[in-house]
Amino acid sequence: VCSSPKCVQLSGEILSRMDLTVDPCDDFYEYACGGFIRSPLVPTDSSKWGTTSVMDKTNKFLVKQVQRVLRGSSNDAVNKAKLMYKSCLAVPEDAGQRLQSMLKVVGSWPIVTPGLSWSEDTWQFETALAIARKRYTQAIFWVYVSEDDRNNTFNRLNFNQATSFFPDATAFNGSKAASNRAALDSLVIRLVQLLGGDEESARAILDDLWHLDKALAEVGIIDTRLHEPFNGLPSQIKLTLIEYRADVRKRYNLMTLQELQTLIGPGLNISLFLDELFEEHIPLTETVIVRVPTMFAQLGQVLSKAKKSTLATYISMQALWDNAHFASLEFRDAIEDFKAKLAGGKNEVPRWQSCITDTVDALGFAVSALFTEDHFTTADKREVVQLLENIRESFLDSIPSLAWMDDVTKASAVEKATKVSHKVGFPDFIRSKDKLDEYYSDLVITDDHFQNQAAEFRYSSLKNLQKRGQKVDQGEWPPHTSPTVVNAFYDPQKNAMIFPAGILQKPIYHSAYPRALSYGAVGTIMGHELTHGFDTSGRRYDPDGNLFNWWGNISAREFEHRTQCLVDQYNKYELKGMKKCSLQMSGGLTLAENIADNGGLRLSYRAYQTWRTENEDTKLVGLNLGLNQMFFLGQAQTLCTVIKPSFVAHILRNDVHSPAKFRVLATMQNMEQFSEAFGCPKGSPMNPDNKCVIW
Repeated sequence: VCSSPKCVQLSGEILSRMDLTVDPCDDFYEYACGGFIRSPLVPTDSSKWGTTSVMDKTNKFLVKQVQRVLRGSSNDAVNKAKLMYKSCLAVPEDAGQRLQSMLKVVGSWPIVTPGLSWSEDTWQFETALAIARKRYTQAIFWVYVSEDDRNNTFNRLNFNQATSFFPDATAFNGSKAASNRAALDSLVIRLVQLLGGDEESARAILDDLWHLDKALAEVGIIDTRLHEPFNGLPSQIKLTLIEYRADVRKRYNLMTLQELQTLIGPGLNISLFLDELFEEHIPLTETVIVRVPTMFAQLGQVLSKAKKSTLATYISMQALWDNAHFASLEFRDAIEDFKAKLAGGKNEVPRWQSCITDTVDALGFAVSALFTEDHFTTADKREVVQLLENIRESFLDSIPSLAWMDDVTKASAVEKATKVSHKVGFPDFIRSKDKLDEYYSDLVITDDHFQNQAAEFRYSSLKNLQKRGQKVDQGEWPPHTSPTVVNAFYDPQKNAMIFPAGILQKPIYHSAYPRALSYGAVGTIMGHELTHGFDTSGRRYDPDGNLFNWWGNISAREFEHRTQCLVDQYNKYELKGMKKCSLQMSGGLTLAENIADNGGLRLSYRAYQTWRTENEDTKLVGLNLGLNQMFFLGQAQTLCTVIKPSFVAHILRNDVHSPAKFRVLATMQNMEQFSEAFGCPKGSPMNPDNKCVIW
């Protein structure tokens, strides 16, 4: 038993999050997290606050680093990060003028650009759309470059559905339509007035803007997660978000640009748009990936029916949506108030913290160079890599015992798990000042925050578009995944796991923690990411990361049967929302993450038991728990979360993860080893007779 000062402190922190009055066999989540949930330290102005809000602590550290006095050894990239942060804290006096200048660049918005001549005869939709895409925003539809799903050595141009001002078409129908319309009207009027326009001019465009946004949403993927019927669309285009996410094959549709043009029809000239975007002629014989053909098949009709002035308004509003909050606090508040009305709650974020976020988004590798110097050592990296290898071995050892899978499919699963690569902590190049400076050499940062954000968008956009037709860099760290981020990822197209340094921090990981806690917390997260390679979507990719069916028919059917067990289990869970009304979960929406949660816990538990056969672990003084009990507690306490009742409906509709409470309860209920560790009688709430097991 460890009784050192550090162990006493750790034990106290764990106990403070618990509620020892709760029987762990009745409700393990309340037992593990009850103290956290009722803690006075939980911010009252946050819609959702959990253990991973440790990012706040990380941000405070980053502030200290970014504000640190410049030293002679500082390099250009780090200095850019510091200047970016400093410029963000400054309050500009001419925000409206800056935004008006932006709108002029994308073709203007007549009601807020006084004195500017604008005519439907001279305004060119495709040109304005391409300029906006290069410099400020993606509107109407998304265009980007990514690996070809069936040939991941090659980068190909993609066309995808864009987001609207609302989550999906259900926002325009049913009980929320009136309040959503009022919220959008209020936002538009507020932005127009802040830009120097008048309310009467703003009101004149509201109907057209609402109906265009509605039309664009209705031709896209229909999200049927809401619990009220939505039957206003032709059945042939009702591809649901659950179906879209579950089967990646529906997201992969190769066609030439000429075929795409034929699909869209006369409402959009693809050649004109792409030639302006790439500033060179793009032949219509080029093959691209179209992610939602049903949307593009109807997009042309929507655009043809819209007035040019409405299209100009829409592009301008999208540019404001993505950029106005960088201009001033008044514009930021307008955007955030609109989001709060939709979500049912507002997260009040201090200016310094949002500035840290902006700086990390723009220069994440430069900020991470500072962060990792003190907060993720080479020894940490070695230990984490070893832990990852132990989790991989746990998966490989479990494959032979899967009675539901045929031998040929098992062999492919073994090959895939063996080939999974990993990126841990940070990319090596950030430790080289010269290489870091070179990476950001084309990004110009000044003391003007709005211009800095625009420069970063152009920089990132150009970097992405330049990859078109190029070979994929298999060793590249994902460009928009800062090593400071508190998250982990699995990339199916590279068959790779990414564990940034940001998530490898207390209270999720520390090299001094007992291994029971490490395996329970970060080990389960590692198992979670590995299992994503074998969930409803990840299983479609072969060991080399290409979209290819390596499953035998019988094994595939048995997999689907077992996933239905999880869907049914999670469908039964309910969470209290406003007025204490019970809202039901969607086991279909959250299926992939539930597979990863359950598989990750099992993999890490097996890996820990294997580790214990050759190693001694340490209990903590004052905790009065066995090692296996500490393992399960370690997993649960990574998920302790408080959600405001007003935010519950938003979470259930939009988050592909189950609410934290059920991420704990369901996985423990499905593991017989949990009940053995805590002595839960069969038939008790935490030890039901029926258990869902896949991996």
